[in-house]
Amino acid sequence: MSNFKNKTMIDFNKELSKTEIEDLADITVENIGNGLLDPLEVAAYCKKGIALYEMIIKKSYSLIVSEKERFEGNDLSRYSCKFSLSSTGERLNYEDDERYANISGTLKDRQNLLKTAYKSNELIYDADGAEVPKVALKSPSKQILKIEIK
Repeated sequence: MSNFKNKTMIDFNKELSKTEIEDLADITVENIGNGLLDPLEVAAYCKKGIALYEMIIKKSYSLIVSEKERFEGNDLSRYSCKFSLSSTGERLNYEDDERYANISGTLKDRQNLLKTAYKSNELIYDADGAEVPKVALKSPSKQILKIEIK
């Protein structure tokens, strides 16, 4: 790899469209592939940028909402972004219902038994003496990259 020092990381302005952001990402990946940028440095930079921007939005959430509410209509377009407010809806606490909690617990127990049967080389039987089947694999495990900011 080449010398990464004194390279501008990623620079963009607030007016970029989604397509232009995608193009910028493609150029950045191409620069990584060509050895012009350090892939780990770019990943760290992006991870920190995401954390920074998410913190800013979270900490200024009420200010953002107040500003959005100054404008009529559900959608507001500014800076190549659409701002809108919506409700997440209510979430019920189903566990308050004893019958639901029992069924949920039984289901979790069965899932654990099916996991055991899947991993075992021997036959597994449930509490009623019935053989626990080896269920099919829904999706294989995947390698994931974790990037933690220290």
